[in-house]
Amino acid sequence: MPDFQQFQAQFARAILDEDGSTLSLSQALFRDDGPTSPQRALAIYRNNIFASLTEALSEAYPVVHRLAGRDFFRSAARDYLRDRWPGERSLVVFGDGFADCLKKFPPAASLPYFADVAAFERARLVSSHAAEAEALAPEDFLNTPQERFAEMRFSLIPSLQLLHLEWPADEIWEAHQGASVPSMEIAPASVHLALWRDGGAFRFMRLGAARWHCLEALREGGTLREAAERLLSREPDCDFQSVLGDFLRARFFSQHQQSRDSRRI
Repeated sequence: MPDFQQFQAQFARAILDEDGSTLSLSQALFRDDGPTSPQRALAIYRNNIFASLTEALSEAYPVVHRLAGRDFFRSAARDYLRDRWPGERSLVVFGDGFADCLKKFPPAASLPYFADVAAFERARLVSSHAAEAEALAPEDFLNTPQERFAEMRFSLIPSLQLLHLEWPADEIWEAHQGASVPSMEIAPASVHLALWRDGGAFRFMRLGAARWHCLEALREGGTLREAAERLLSREPDCDFQSVLGDFLRARFFSQHQQSRDSRRI
């Protein structure tokens, strides 16, 4: 008789097996003399679990579900669940990697924007459940000498997500927030996005590529000097101090630290 952990592992393997290769395992897990055969009993469990997880995915990706339709989404969810089983007890943020799954899902080959919409919805979900953090404001730096800014490093607020997409997923998502299904022409477009939570409200906006890469440099732990260099390499005439002020007014930063080497930007 297997211990409980072994039983759980065996049961999970049997649930994921739809081709019958674990028939002997299902017979070991269920009584042969019951009113339902081991195969039938396992199929009931399997269908219930897949239905619950598919519902959790549809709640995490409501616009993808709406775009794809019930049958298409169920098929994509089943393909996703073959390789990705929930690792946490809570399903609140379940669904990591679904966008990558859609990129490889053969029926979605003619609908390449599905994956980017999924990436947008995933970023929105992560942002919505990120930890709270008090944001820095421009007035926090009124008395800071300019020469100290160059080697400062800023931490982004936990809810801020940065996306670079190949399709206008933000427009598609926004168009599908009403009751009616809109008719829209969808064309590929390089989109740089910032998504974050402002109090209890979800917000997003498009950024120019230079500003997006500037924020990405800070997210990676770079100094303001390094962020400025990344910005100006793409947009030489840009005013970095103005851009930094915009980021502070948007309340994108939660804290900062000063490096020892402080040179002027």
